[in-house]
Amino acid sequence: IIILSLSLNPIVAIDSSNWKEITIEGVNFKIPPQYQSGELVGDTYMLETVFDFSIASVNNNSSLKEIYGYESTIEELNNLELKEVGGHDTVILHSYRSVCQHNVSYVFFAVRKSIYTISFNGNKITSEIEEIIKNTPESKISKDELYKKLDKAQEDYVQEQIDYDEAYEYSESYREG
Repeated sequence: IIILSLSLNPIVAIDSSNWKEITIEGVNFKIPPQYQSGELVGDTYMLETVFDFSIASVNNNSSLKEIYGYESTIEELNNLELKEVGGHDTVILHSYRSVCQHNVSYVFFAVRKSIYTISFNGNKITSEIEEIIKNTPESKISKDELYKKLDKAQEDYVQEQIDYDEAYEYSESYREG
């Protein structure tokens, strides 16, 4: 039975020892070969676009609100998944993005006392994405605290959009007399 279960669920060992290493806000990330042609700009490492591959620090409320708040409320969102990946609690958003005409996933997770996101082209977490997350230091943020921070970012984003719409309607009404 053990041999049969191992053949049905093969363990894929990934050797990340020769992967490129980048540092974002004091955290080292190992980058697999297919993503190594990206650039580090500020607190974001990105391949062509965030729809292809990126790792970003979303430590401040503004960036967490703009990225998680937006991505978790778009009409193209297909699925939200809660999963442990590499010892980290994650929130994964899957969507089909018409702007790039392919699936895009965002993984939000905590490292030490900070929150990071990895976005990539695809709708399933690959063993390489899991390895990137697994190779980061453990989280000092509990699962509940992570979820609360993400929920708050989403609430703030939705409220900001409501406020913007109301201000726009008011200015349009005023302009029209």
